[in-house]
Amino acid sequence: MKLYNRNFSVSDRIEYMGWVNEGVINNNQPWQNYKPRFLALKGADLMLFDSPPLNVMDWDKCPLIFKVYQTMFRVVKESENVDERQHCFLVQTSGQDSRYLSVETRQELLRIENAWHCSVCTAVMKLGSKTFTVSYGGKTAGLTLDWNLGFSLHEAESKIPVWQYKFSQLRGSSDDGKSKLKLHFQDTETRAIETKELECSILQSLLFCMHAFLTAKVASVDPTFLCSMIP
Repeated sequence: MKLYNRNFSVSDRIEYMGWVNEGVINNNQPWQNYKPRFLALKGADLMLFDSPPLNVMDWDKCPLIFKVYQTMFRVVKESENVDERQHCFLVQTSGQDSRYLSVETRQELLRIENAWHCSVCTAVMKLGSKTFTVSYGGKTAGLTLDWNLGFSLHEAESKIPVWQYKFSQLRGSSDDGKSKLKLHFQDTETRAIETKELECSILQSLLFCMHAFLTAKVASVDPTFLCSMIP
């Protein structure tokens, strides 16, 4: 990793690389087979190779690449394991089936989880902001997630801001799993909870990206985490 990272910028550096096993459905029998995959977290990308990259140019030939800020990572609880394999985790990207992966040890799983948080933090700070087209009050609008400003909604045509809240003001959210989303914010002065209802045709993408921004924001205020990110 250190040798490779000499060739990459800080925002594009490798946080993790190593072998994992991916559960493969076989004859409608889930997780009968496992396929070795070489997983890497590089910059904003989650990369899955069939064989490890042997030089810098091989990094541009990865067959499967996902943006970490559009992807969910979740450690599988022991009670949720589909078979006798332990140390499993799920990776899910909007519009695609979840990928069920495992490693050999608990320590390796923790390494991946820590690297994931580093990658999300780096990727979100580099991205800066992300805007999604939504429907609010029956009108087309843009919901922007901004690293510095938080949540803001503006009218599609005039670009006039309708409302804005910091990430720290979000007290919860709920959705119908299809397109409708409710965001519950707390007013800094009145302490009252204000609910904003909107619709988004790519709701899952919005939720995954929102989760990435919130995860990165929480991680960034941890001094020990920031120290660990310094190259």
